[in-house]
Amino acid sequence: MLKLGVRWTAAAVAVWLVGGCAVTNKGPAIGTAERVEGMSGVVNLSRDGDVWFAGQPTEAGLSNLKNAGVTRVINLRTEAEMSEKVGFDEAAVARELGMDYVSIPFRGGAVDVEHADQLAKVLSESDDATLLHCGSSNRVGAVWAIYLNKHRAVATEDAIRLGQAAGMTSPALEQRVRNVMDGRNP
Repeated sequence: MLKLGVRWTAAAVAVWLVGGCAVTNKGPAIGTAERVEGMSGVVNLSRDGDVWFAGQPTEAGLSNLKNAGVTRVINLRTEAEMSEKVGFDEAAVARELGMDYVSIPFRGGAVDVEHADQLAKVLSESDDATLLHCGSSNRVGAVWAIYLNKHRAVATEDAIRLGQAAGMTSPALEQRVRNVMDGRNP
């Protein structure tokens, strides 16, 4: 009887280790993103602790964010978007300002768990104040919601609400996020 209990316990621990390895409490504190008004050069800006969410910043916006304490930029825009729609080399400007720069590029409708996994990896590397941006902040909210759900064990509805607070406004993108959270990743 004791052997069966030990085996069952070992099996349960193994399942927990394998199944739960992606969920971690390591990462930024989770609250609710609040709008930040009055910072020039940054659209749709909100903040949840040390994570800032926004649409595309200008060069001046990056400088203003740096002055506000942001030391890392995570850009979700594709290279094509950056070259077609942004009139400066964002990575170079960020580095000139002394900010770390990370690119996790994807189109909005293509957001998936892999993007949230990449975000989790970057966020786990340090507690630096971080700007997470795309063109409008819609993708930002989407990947943030998936990250919270898959890596921080935030319930689906709460993760959706937090993603909306971070900038997700598109009903179609919200449905995509729900599908990803439910394991339906077309």
